[in-house]
Amino acid sequence: MTDVHGGVQSVRRALAVLEAVATATQEREDTGIVSLSRRCALPVSTTHRLLATLIDAGFATQDPDSGQYRVGLHAFEVGNAFLDHTDLRPVARPFLRDLAELTGETVNLAIRDGHDAVYIDQLESAQILKMFARPGARAPLACTGVGKVLLSGLTIPAAERILTDEPLPHRTPRSVTEPAEMMRILARIRIDGHALDDEEVELGVRCVAAPISDHRGEVRAAISVSGPTLRISDDRIPELIRQVRGTAAAISAAIGSGDRAARTASVRH
Repeated sequence: MTDVHGGVQSVRRALAVLEAVATATQEREDTGIVSLSRRCALPVSTTHRLLATLIDAGFATQDPDSGQYRVGLHAFEVGNAFLDHTDLRPVARPFLRDLAELTGETVNLAIRDGHDAVYIDQLESAQILKMFARPGARAPLACTGVGKVLLSGLTIPAAERILTDEPLPHRTPRSVTEPAEMMRILARIRIDGHALDDEEVELGVRCVAAPISDHRGEVRAAISVSGPTLRISDDRIPELIRQVRGTAAAISAAIGSGDRAARTASVRH
């Protein structure tokens, strides 16, 4: 029994180290052995042994010059297997492409994982100045458009738990950091059917988001259009809301939400 428990602990630790490498890489922070061991609260020797195993299995790599660790190709392949076998991304992709062409802005598709929104697809704007978040990137629920949409789809007690589990992120002076105020915003989102990120994650960046619902009417994912404030102006936001909501309704219908009329609805009308 001890061997079984020890094996489980080793697997958990190896996965924690792999996640630490991925998170530090996304945050553009140090991925050296000492930094990773601190992130995982493990001895350097243990972290080094686990990384050697991950490298041997193709889940991690190490730069021979800098000593920095990176996520390996096999981890990428495993992650892509999840994306390829969820039916949402391939169904949504044509609609996202139409929305990107229509708006000329970056279009995002995200799902919730715990306290984070995780981007699972993105179509970049052709503009020189544009937003970018690679698939797999995480963002706070409370200050992103997609995140607020995903929060609004939870029950009120579930949303309250997430908002009070830990302090809300203060990314910019416009970020909402009070749970009570955010709960009022979520109530409004449920009524309006869309959410805004008005420079709450990054100054100079705006986002318009809407929910994708399944056949039970539950919010399964969120889409958004994001871009610089110089293009996403106050005057343009109502039009973007209509376009994003129309696309979200069409995707919802395509995955079986029951709104058959939306299957053939064009975001251009």
